[in-house]
Amino acid sequence: MKLSDGCRLFGFAVLVAVVSEPGLAAKFNDKEHTRIEEPRPPDLPSDDELEAAGAVIGKVDIDIRNIFDQSDPRETNGLFLLANRLHLRTKRSSIQAQLLFASGEKYRARKLAETERALRLLTYVYDARVVPVRCADGKVDVKVITKDVWTLSPGISFGRAGGTNSTNFNLQDTNFLGWGKTLQVSRGSTVDRTSDTIAWTDPNVFGSRWTSALTYADSSDGFQHSLQVIRPFY
Repeated sequence: MKLSDGCRLFGFAVLVAVVSEPGLAAKFNDKEHTRIEEPRPPDLPSDDELEAAGAVIGKVDIDIRNIFDQSDPRETNGLFLLANRLHLRTKRSSIQAQLLFASGEKYRARKLAETERALRLLTYVYDARVVPVRCADGKVDVKVITKDVWTLSPGISFGRAGGTNSTNFNLQDTNFLGWGKTLQVSRGSTVDRTSDTIAWTDPNVFGSRWTSALTYADSSDGFQHSLQVIRPFY
């Protein structure tokens, strides 16, 4: 059975203000379609044809793009270029851990669509596109494209009431060093207490489906130490 031609059966503060809160500025929801332009090749068989023929996933190519597209004249000003230089792009392994399919598995269009939707829900991904790009000898190569979003969020506040000062400092990165992990460090001081907190969240421990969350808080009136390890349902 021949499927198709060639396809057979087989300024740091200012910068932060511009990019806004991580994962929120101009971010899509899970029901909106991707805006990444990566069309499906017109000569590629339909999903129904590929699945009926028993095609399997071949090569999986992961393309991780920076925050701003320098080929777009609207995104080439100095501030946007600086953001791209300061930003540590997401690691390939972080995206790989989120895929619901792998090379050698049966081709299922539903899994590609669900992976695309799930990727767009990640706080460190602005947009995502998952599309089959070629087919030969019963193997379908798939391209996964993601676009990063700014994830570093600092915050400082100061107040005074009743002759007493209160201060708070918070620094959070939901894509620490590009690994898809969340690190939050904060220090707060009020008339009642002084508290230092470190929190760590790992959605894919060692590239697995296991997740972990660690919190260490040391306050003048007590402490909180917690560790949580969970394997969600997929």
